[in-house]
Amino acid sequence: MKKIPLKKMNSLVAPHKKRERFLTYNCDKETVNVYINVSPSIAQISAFVDAVADNVMSAEGDYAAEFKDILFDVVFIKMFTNIPVPQLKDSESEKIDLQRTYSFAQSLDLMSRARNEIPEARHLIGKLKSMIDDKVDFRKKQLLNLNRDLFYKSMRELSGIDGNMVNNLISKRDTLDEEKLVREDINYKQRQENGESV
Repeated sequence: MKKIPLKKMNSLVAPHKKRERFLTYNCDKETVNVYINVSPSIAQISAFVDAVADNVMSAEGDYAAEFKDILFDVVFIKMFTNIPVPQLKDSESEKIDLQRTYSFAQSLDLMSRARNEIPEARHLIGKLKSMIDDKVDFRKKQLLNLNRDLFYKSMRELSGIDGNMVNNLISKRDTLDEEKLVREDINYKQRQENGESV
């Protein structure tokens, strides 16, 4: 199979490199075009997926499914449209006003119209949603495996302990002189502070 020359390939893909499609809205007897970038770069796709997935699932495993679609719409507006993204007024950092930005998407019926009227947008939106779901599922599996590994490690460590050992430890705890332990701890800390060998 003969390869297509690189120069010809560059000419072939040039019209598709930065494709924008638009949705038309009427506002105050004026036409407003909302542009949608339907051919984002790999870096933009990765940043989009991370922005949504990182904010719906924390490192500790908390999953806020109710925010997934909201964040999807807000980040889509920010990264792939010409719609301005309002910032919170009382914030020192540039935090997005999620409520207002999400209301833009809802009022304009943006995602639904984009999917129905722009085939490339429908493909992009479907691909992005699938990637986000895959990333969230992957993180859930990672956390599950980590928790399983910790459980098995704990079980291995506890497997050598029998009931008699536990009872012996409990009975010894009852005979400890707590006041003596506290005094020894205070003396130890004082010796450390004074630079004495401990």
